[in-house]
Amino acid sequence: MQQKERTKRYVDPKSVVIKEHVKEGQMVHFQYCRDNEFWYKTDGGLLFPISLKEAQSGRATFLASDKAIYYMRWIKRYVEACKIEVHEAQSALTASNPALLTSL
Repeated sequence: MQQKERTKRYVDPKSVVIKEHVKEGQMVHFQYCRDNEFWYKTDGGLLFPISLKEAQSGRATFLASDKAIYYMRWIKRYVEACKIEVHEAQSALTASNPALLTSL
């Protein structure tokens, strides 16, 4: 069985296209557990968490490597949370400095 070579590059979750990470047999691979979260990485390089509390509440099995499409709910949740965080930070920045609105 031949394995795909995993990329080592960083993928910014704020600008990612989710479909690129879950299409055509892409896989996720367990990286580490920290602060009560399992962290997985897609073949495309996107690192995302799964809450240990959430993992324990259901009957899901979290394998060391699995199909990325099975993890889409957590990938999507993480990407959306990152985008909201950026939007809120930009809103707070422009609210504290209205001069930035004219320069944009």
